[in-house]
Amino acid sequence: EIWDLGSYTAELLTSRHYRWVTYNQELKNFLSDCFPPISTESEEAHRRTYDSRRKVVRSGIDMPYEELLQRYEEMLRVNRELRKVIDEQNPRLARRNSASGLRDRCTWEALEESEQYTK
Repeated sequence: EIWDLGSYTAELLTSRHYRWVTYNQELKNFLSDCFPPISTESEEAHRRTYDSRRKVVRSGIDMPYEELLQRYEEMLRVNRELRKVIDEQNPRLARRNSASGLRDRCTWEALEESEQYTK
């Protein structure tokens, strides 16, 4: 099953013109963002989380690329603002999370830079 999924994914990315060999790490970051953890509290919670994520993805299919990119950039801006508010409201937590969050923030910044590169 692993080999089948890998072959399918490689063919899908190739046929849709994703430069997955050249931008392998950027694509891995993108895939990681696209597949956040799903609830394991119960089968129902798992299904609900999966269905809501699939609905979000499918709702963007009819959207022109420019609009999708604009929404994505807006979400990044809001995310940065929310992180700033959290850091300001709880400096102790911000310091504690700064080391662990550094990797996540570096990943986000790298993703943002790669998005800037693709424009």
